[in-house]
Amino acid sequence: MTDWIEWKGGSRPTEYEVEVMLRNGVRSKNQSRCYDWRHFGTDVTDGDSDIIAYRIHKESNH
Repeated sequence: MTDWIEWKGGSRPTEYEVEVMLRNGVRSKNQSRCYDWRHFGTDVTDGDSDIIAYRIHKESNH
């Protein structure tokens, strides 16, 4: 999967390794369980680190 999936907060959407795009423009790759998938909003300091989009980076062989 190469297309970005818009994310508006909530429970972790997958168990796979993902690449995420944060509200502040930073991109990161890691296991999905390593991220906080909730949204804090744009009116708080932590809101800059909200995940706004993700894509599955590598599917597991499990």
